[in-house]
Amino acid sequence: NIIAVSLFYIFVGIFEDFLIRGLSLNILLDKFGKTKKGVWLSVFLSSLFFGLIHFTNLMTGASFTGVLIQVISATCIGMYFAAVYLRSGNVWTPALLHGFYDLAVSVSAFFIVNEVVDTTVEYAESISNYSWTNLIIAGFYVFLSIYLLRKNKMKNVLNMVNGKKSEEKS
Repeated sequence: NIIAVSLFYIFVGIFEDFLIRGLSLNILLDKFGKTKKGVWLSVFLSSLFFGLIHFTNLMTGASFTGVLIQVISATCIGMYFAAVYLRSGNVWTPALLHGFYDLAVSVSAFFIVNEVVDTTVEYAESISNYSWTNLIIAGFYVFLSIYLLRKNKMKNVLNMVNGKKSEEKS
């Protein structure tokens, strides 16, 4: 059961990143332009879309508070995964990070509720019990996103999204 749940979380993370970062973010970049403003708008909107998708967890019987915190957290970490994608130029990087992040959340939830968290309801409830902690962590991911897409790195990001060779050495 633990292996199945672990693989499930890893594969869900990978699928979501290919859908959100690999597809949605690129569609938004094409729509809003591959400029600094277009990049930030695309990062925010694709991350908001990623977060809002988690409202579907209400249909599983999860509490509104737990799901709302999950939506906010997912939006913030979505910004981080988008920034990682834009800095790396490779969707596999954030996809694998996302998969292992979901696995880590599942494992940590296991220690919180003392059982394998294999349903959305249990996961959302474990989140709502630690709401302030989750929101602080979400803020940290927004900070990381801003750091990764800071002014002196944006030129490299713009070169990458516009198909030009990056000048970044590291």
